[in-house]
Amino acid sequence: MDHETIAILFPTKSRPERVRAMINSCLSKADFPEQIRFVSFIDYGDVKSIPSDMTDKIEIIQGNKIWLSLMYNTLAAIHQAEIYMYAADDIVFKTSGWEHTSKRVFQIAA
Repeated sequence: MDHETIAILFPTKSRPERVRAMINSCLSKADFPEQIRFVSFIDYGDVKSIPSDMTDKIEIIQGNKIWLSLMYNTLAAIHQAEIYMYAADDIVFKTSGWEHTSKRVFQIAA
């Protein structure tokens, strides 16, 4: 299963340091960081949410302000991945190899 991509879908609004901390913790704890994709929804005109040094790591979707559930569904419909993780910009990954556990759960459930 190591070839599968995990897409982390997250909203953010004017919290670039939290975005940076979330992404750095995620990638530093992943055994295969190249398999992780970040997809974020930000409101039109919100240019402060994504740190400039992170724009190459995040697929950014902009639009009008929408409900959180619609935002997650919109991001999932646009991006292709084997596993989708609904997240937030304020989470911190603490478990090394966390993606293996996630993949095992989906393999058992299949």
